[in-house]
Amino acid sequence: MAAFILIVEDDNNAREGLVDLLRFEGLQARGAATVEEALTIAFETPPAAVVTDIQLPATSGFDLAEMLRHRPETRQVPVVGMTGHWSPEISSRAARAGMVAMLMKPCLPAHLVEELKRVINGRPVLTIAG
Repeated sequence: MAAFILIVEDDNNAREGLVDLLRFEGLQARGAATVEEALTIAFETPPAAVVTDIQLPATSGFDLAEMLRHRPETRQVPVVGMTGHWSPEISSRAARAGMVAMLMKPCLPAHLVEELKRVINGRPVLTIAG
């Protein structure tokens, strides 16, 4: 069975594009537009990994990562953040939130897939990539 990846992105086109990309790569993928929707999905069926935009309505991707860490069923789920606005504070905030990687948007599809395979296969060391 293919790994289940949860994509959290408020932009419908970007979210659906990422879901389609991952399905094309042989992964199971499902999208969520909000942190609340993502938490509902993740608590029902813990994913192999979560890819989240950092800037989401109402609650950030950092907050999502922290919320996942507080539940036993999702504590070990690797979270990959994506952002179009980079700063040194984002890197340190990602580490504090427990994220395993940060990718700059727009991101090459192959790079996202490579990062997901890395974290799913148990090599979750925080990486920052453009």
